[in-house]
Amino acid sequence: MAHRRARKLVIAQKLGGDTAKRAKDLVQAGALIQALKAADPFALSDACEDACAQGIAGWKRPIERSLKELRLTLDDLCA
Repeated sequence: MAHRRARKLVIAQKLGGDTAKRAKDLVQAGALIQALKAADPFALSDACEDACAQGIAGWKRPIERSLKELRLTLDDLCA
């Protein structure tokens, strides 16, 4: 479950080429982040930590790039 929450952040970076799909994924990820911050901040933090534990190239780096585009940081999610 935790990985599904972070998946949009990863997919937005790994799909390359389709900028419309990437933009849509980032919007959806941003909305999900805001909803989880309000409803269950611990689940958001857990999802972030689990996803980042998958390694730099696998999950952490794409998540950081997506968060940068959303003007967020890992600290915003994992705090």
